[in-house]
Amino acid sequence: MQVSVVPLPAVAPVHECDRLAADIHDPGRVTQGVAFEEIWAEGGVRACRTALAEHPDTLRFEFQLGRALHKSASYEQALVHYRRAAGRGNVAAMHNLGLLHESGLALDQSHDKAADWYRMAADKGHPQAMFKVGVAHLSGHGEPGDITQAMSWWQKAADQGDTRSMSIMSVHYNWGIGVAQDQNRAATLMFQALSNGDKSAMQELTSKGATWGQPFLRELQRLMLLAGVYSGPADGKFDADTKLAVQELAQQQSF
Repeated sequence: MQVSVVPLPAVAPVHECDRLAADIHDPGRVTQGVAFEEIWAEGGVRACRTALAEHPDTLRFEFQLGRALHKSASYEQALVHYRRAAGRGNVAAMHNLGLLHESGLALDQSHDKAADWYRMAADKGHPQAMFKVGVAHLSGHGEPGDITQAMSWWQKAADQGDTRSMSIMSVHYNWGIGVAQDQNRAATLMFQALSNGDKSAMQELTSKGATWGQPFLRELQRLMLLAGVYSGPADGKFDADTKLAVQELAQQQSF
């Protein structure tokens, strides 16, 4: 009996486009990815145009060209590639279409439409989109105002390593905003955010650490002691040694 063999689609090799414009949160990436702020726009656009011309059916190049164009402020062009990539199932492109709607760049500003794209990407497991859905529930813009839903989405995102979700949950638990106050839980979440390189959390603590409360600070100090970045007492005082430990913890890893 003769058996026909259907060849698997060729996977495009790692390209300069991947190194310059891949998204950390794109499940289709083949490199570690770079933060949006770190994209070299001119080089990324050039490399990704070449990559897409050489491999026109490669979904990640479609999205990455959109991302490089987005960074270069070529919003109308970015929109074209994001739409193509989203139409083929790229969740990172769905998230970025939400960003364009939220900001009103190349599209009419619409919290409702932004939330639709964020929810679509979140339902497919994109952690940044999960964070955004949580924010929409918190504000009531695009989603029903519901702090329980917001915390639920942030927890899902935090479980996938989203540090902004860890940090915002820490704020809510620390001051009991919409949830029962739990400063130990707040400290654990903040420790996780810092351990994963969240620089905004580091800046928040180093500038306002003394306002977070002694139970929070004692637990954070205890966790930093266990992590080996702090050697002082767990006394709930935000002194110079605690500040340095917070900075060291956040510098250990950066996404």
